[in-house]
Amino acid sequence: MNIQKVRKEVFKRQVSSTKKWRGRENPVKIIIDRLEITINPKVFEPKPDSLLLAREMVIKPGEKVLDTCAGSGIQTIYAAKLKGAGQVYSCDINPYAVANIKLNARKNNLEKIVTVFHADLFPKEKILFDVIVANQPYTDYKPTDIVGKSVWDEKHRTLKKLLNDAPKYLKAKGRMYISWANFADFEFFEKIASNYKYKYRKIASYKDPDESGVEFRVYELKRKTY
Repeated sequence: MNIQKVRKEVFKRQVSSTKKWRGRENPVKIIIDRLEITINPKVFEPKPDSLLLAREMVIKPGEKVLDTCAGSGIQTIYAAKLKGAGQVYSCDINPYAVANIKLNARKNNLEKIVTVFHADLFPKEKILFDVIVANQPYTDYKPTDIVGKSVWDEKHRTLKKLLNDAPKYLKAKGRMYISWANFADFEFFEKIASNYKYKYRKIASYKDPDESGVEFRVYELKRKTY
């Protein structure tokens, strides 16, 4: 597999996708695992990695969850409706995504469980969570607008901020579920997770059936204890 070729193809798809999301005039509806999710204009449209993360994240009944970089809120809805979370805080830096999450929470009758807010990764309040879930952008490229931020992250600043600040919001035995892709380099992710003092393990993977060479993984991360 030529990973440089994969990266070029993925980047072309990202350019095409963000152009489509910006130009979309009306919401679209998708049905995933019995859930109806609405995708508004200017909002990241769930991809195979979104679904993999939603299905494979481990949430115990009653746990308090933070879904950050939430996009349309697919992980939020899964956590609250199918995984048994007691409370879900859901946020995105994109105000169009924030409105979209509120819509999906309302349509799924989850307003008493889901709290939605506009933020760059974390709430202002120092809330402690059992679980943090993140499907942050993977590609090291400078975005030109808020829509581009859903797929591009210059110098992986979002990932680094997430790993650096998460301990302030995780309970002592809390855990994170983060998605990543081979075109962004699994070894890079594992190295940086270790550098930020996390134990990690791969809990799921998905290879694109169109033979494009793309692979997604979901990692579980816990703070190292000494």
